[in-house]
Amino acid sequence: MPKVSVIIPVYNVEKYLGECLDSILGQTLKDIEVLCVDDGSTDGSPRLLSDYAAKDPRVRLFSSPHAGAFRARDVGMKAAKGEYVYFMDSDDMLDTAAFEELCDIADRENLDQIVFTSSVVFDEGYENGKQGMLKAFERYYSMAPCVCGKAMSGMKLMSALQEHNSFHVSPPLRLTRTSVYRDNEYGFPDARSRADNYFTPVSLYYSRRAMAIDRKYYIRRLREGSITTAAGAPERHFRNILVVIAALCEFKPFAAELYDAKSQFSHFVAKLAYAACKNWAWEMPGETRLRIIDEVLASAAPAQRSMIVNAVFLAAKGLSRRPGCSIRSSVKNIFRRIAARLTRKREKDWWI
Repeated sequence: MPKVSVIIPVYNVEKYLGECLDSILGQTLKDIEVLCVDDGSTDGSPRLLSDYAAKDPRVRLFSSPHAGAFRARDVGMKAAKGEYVYFMDSDDMLDTAAFEELCDIADRENLDQIVFTSSVVFDEGYENGKQGMLKAFERYYSMAPCVCGKAMSGMKLMSALQEHNSFHVSPPLRLTRTSVYRDNEYGFPDARSRADNYFTPVSLYYSRRAMAIDRKYYIRRLREGSITTAAGAPERHFRNILVVIAALCEFKPFAAELYDAKSQFSHFVAKLAYAACKNWAWEMPGETRLRIIDEVLASAAPAQRSMIVNAVFLAAKGLSRRPGCSIRSSVKNIFRRIAARLTRKREKDWWI
């Protein structure tokens, strides 16, 4: 059994794929398997994958219809044989000592998940006039020293990282024991992006022992057109965030915490709600916004629909009361209106 299964969704990254694979295959820990899932690429990525697979038997190839990285990771997860699993983005790189050092800590501390952080680099030609962006990402990826090096339950770690603004949902910033994914129920929100906001908290819930370390093993590339830097369509992002919030509300172990304004988990959901409104909701007509909310609620389980709206409303309300935190009145008002309209029509149907 390999020590680490590395799962890499690949979609139209021919220019960067070689550097990514070289950083993985060049790891000082050689006992790995590399599962590359082509997600419907239309460039030369599939050919490059075939070349690497022909040269190194540790590389295994899979393909799936284009459905986003989340679904592609699921394809790789079903084939993974390693003791630990790691999700890599195909346009980024990893420090070559990462797996050896991470596995050593995880084995010694009997961890289900170990979390680390990232440095950032600009793609050639992309850095012009963007030094402010680089500094913002460096601050974003900072790790609170008081949290690092302490083994605790996954949910306690999530709370501790949240309290110090060091909680990042990105899958490439964690190495996880394979059994955490394979032996538990997850579900898959129908979102092509933003699904990490669901997958990561749930994986921490199932991690009995977890630890954060202040090591910048990951190397994130900032480039034109990447998911990290692209603005994208407001409707798509707004819908995906709401779908993720709905999935979190329907995950039974989290249900009680959603109504507790002091809970770090309710704080996390509130921040998602805030992002959905602040970043995207006001860039579209009101009728479009309500139509998307209608569709998301219609696809949720009937017993959960009111909980989804009300939990988000209460979480947003709780966030506004936290010391040092503020939330725009427009953000709170949209959820007040949603909750009020839902209450008025609850006897007739579940549509807003």
